[in-house]
Amino acid sequence: MAVLTCYPGLEVTVEVDGQRAQEYDAPADEIEAGAKELNFHSIPDLRIEGCPYIIKYIESKPGKPFAFQLDSTNFAIPSSDNKKHLVQYRCVLDGISTGYNQLVGGAKSSKNSFTSGSNESGWKCHKFQFSTLEIVEGGDGKQGDRTKEYGTLLVKLCDAIDLKRTIPTLASIRSPVPVQSVSEKALKGRSVDSKVVFDTQPFSASKRAPIVHLVDPGRRPFAVFEFRYRTMEGLMCEGIVPRPVKEDDDQVVDVEKEQQPLNPVKPDPDNTRGIKREFADPNPMAVCYKLRRLEDGKVEIDLTDD
Repeated sequence: MAVLTCYPGLEVTVEVDGQRAQEYDAPADEIEAGAKELNFHSIPDLRIEGCPYIIKYIESKPGKPFAFQLDSTNFAIPSSDNKKHLVQYRCVLDGISTGYNQLVGGAKSSKNSFTSGSNESGWKCHKFQFSTLEIVEGGDGKQGDRTKEYGTLLVKLCDAIDLKRTIPTLASIRSPVPVQSVSEKALKGRSVDSKVVFDTQPFSASKRAPIVHLVDPGRRPFAVFEFRYRTMEGLMCEGIVPRPVKEDDDQVVDVEKEQQPLNPVKPDPDNTRGIKREFADPNPMAVCYKLRRLEDGKVEIDLTDD
């Protein structure tokens, strides 16, 4: 699970097809560079140590749904102003914002979809799903800086005050426009091979929106969780997951069998004394001998003629 050292009570994970995704650490220089591009809000009366930003890599599975799981069981924003503070979070998928949701301190929240439309025209529910990204040669020059957001899932958390009221949603919310294709040149060496698409279904319930007030006028987040998703092949291409080393099949060698002659001599069934006979000559001459068992159990061979 992704946990910030400065906010240890906050946890965010991604589930793919109902299973928690395995997380892989991002290089430290990537986290440092990403943090420099963000501007964070500082929560009053809450001093932190460390960077409120983390990156984790996960495996995408084209054709499978995914969902975010947020846990603030051990976290709450201080309310020194006698107002009820909560976390207002926003998920951004490949640069597509999916609106705000609430996470009350001491509770959990799950998000696997968002809605679009209006109360007049009707609503649609768009469920999150991974798909294969088409890589094309050249480029039309229209994708611009948005390609930086391809292959990323962001969870931005803001400090908000709950006004404890809801109102009907008046403004129409546009349907998402997922990524279609991208030029290899625009990816600038990144092994982005997946994208987010939406399984869209009608949503008949009338939508109301809670009224909250974001504390920071610039809507800056106080923490950001970033998940960069690739197929397993993409993760290996970027060096996040080591590529398995192919080894030849192990061959078990029977040493005793290898040392035996090609035409082994069958043991003499009449030899019950446990004496080993050597057949160096294929036509050995007959040899007469006598065997005498000594008192200590050893056997003595007598090769005399008499």
